[in-house]
Amino acid sequence: ALGAAANALQATLAHPTLGFWADSSYASASLASLLRHEPNLEAIAVRLRRMLSLSPTPRPLRSNEAMRRLRHWLRSLKMDAPEAPPVAEMQSWSILTPVYKETVLYSMADLEEESNDGRSFIEVLRGLHRDEWANFAQRLGESPSALSVARCASEPRLALQLRLWASMRGQTLARTVYGMMYYESALAFLVAVEAGSAGGGPAPPLPAASQTAAASALAQRKVGYVCACQVYGDYKRAGDPRAVDIEALMHAFPSLRVAYVERRGGGGEGGGEEEEE
Repeated sequence: ALGAAANALQATLAHPTLGFWADSSYASASLASLLRHEPNLEAIAVRLRRMLSLSPTPRPLRSNEAMRRLRHWLRSLKMDAPEAPPVAEMQSWSILTPVYKETVLYSMADLEEESNDGRSFIEVLRGLHRDEWANFAQRLGESPSALSVARCASEPRLALQLRLWASMRGQTLARTVYGMMYYESALAFLVAVEAGSAGGGPAPPLPAASQTAAASALAQRKVGYVCACQVYGDYKRAGDPRAVDIEALMHAFPSLRVAYVERRGGGGEGGGEEEEE
């Protein structure tokens, strides 16, 4: 399987329109060497060979964002990077995101708000991300043309999914949190891969970030994420929907921490004692 995958990679890289790098011989030799010396990649190589041999006709990705990320990852394979230590031996780090009154999640009212041209915000997003909207509707088991704000508003599960989909494509705190928490997922993935290597056998084909509690616990010790939302206490006291949205993020990511200032005594933004939480 490794030899077949290496041959398929070499043929792809040498193709005049499919080659990812200008120096295809260097790239193919490096990948072939990697496949020979890394037994953990055997299962992945089998899947890679299947993908490369599905059809001789190139099929470009429809999503520009997916293509951008794929190209960035492929270019990174050319880097002569030093060997990384095991996750257990790496240095830990923390991430801090300051938050004041930014949007956490778009509300249903935000999605229905019309601009000067009479188009709602969700209609604008659907026009900008047609393929992603079709994929989103497919995941929900709905027709892209029939899926609407009114349809989602009638069912809480659909409403939350729609709000998340829109928030991931705007300047929201939710998008930042989801992006930063990928660090934890990636580290847990590496822990699972390293566990398979230490056992002497190949790692699982695609180990999940939550495969074991030990992997998640180690990842949480290595990376910490704190949102410094100083007015979160005011949100809670006033019953602001943004407090509920922040709590939803904390439920989605149990290791997420929120730092805020709890005002006691006078109340309001202008008075009272302040105590950090």
